[in-house]
Amino acid sequence: MLKIFPGDTEPKYDSDVFECGGYKWYEIVFLPQWRKDCNGKGSISLYLVISETDSLPLGWEVNAVFRLFVLDQIRGEYLTLQDANGEVRLFHAMKTEWGFARFLTLRTFGDALNGYLVDDSCVFGAEVFVIKCTGEGECLSSLSSPITSSSTWEIEKFSTLSEEYLRKSSELETANGTCRFRFCTP
Repeated sequence: MLKIFPGDTEPKYDSDVFECGGYKWYEIVFLPQWRKDCNGKGSISLYLVISETDSLPLGWEVNAVFRLFVLDQIRGEYLTLQDANGEVRLFHAMKTEWGFARFLTLRTFGDALNGYLVDDSCVFGAEVFVIKCTGEGECLSSLSSPITSSSTWEIEKFSTLSEEYLRKSSELETANGTCRFRFCTP
């Protein structure tokens, strides 16, 4: 559901707040002079905004990959936009919104054959993937020159592994002795 805010220089619609990845979000849609300029000049802008940031800790940061879309109500298909290569966007106190200034031209949006605006109604949406950092990591370093050999460890039936799975490799020779690799799923 989109809400209009009268008095804005450009009609602005905010979606209801939704939750994803433990954070609250909403979408903003700008329709520049839609009622006065139906000849197709201008574009719809669509942005994803992180909401209710007052409850987040000082210095908060949220990494997310997202897609924004509009529904073709005739064909039941979505026109989807995403940054090239699904780039991760950093949301923080100084940058709470990301999106597209030229999501869709007004001419394309208003053309009844495209199905985006049907009976004065449209459907916008967002798909958000929050990337959480656990703060944990591992580092593997070599104290001496590496041995110029390789070893292959094959894990059979990988796609059928249960949720809690642990497998150890056979011993592998190194310059300083032997080592063993361990693979486990959470």
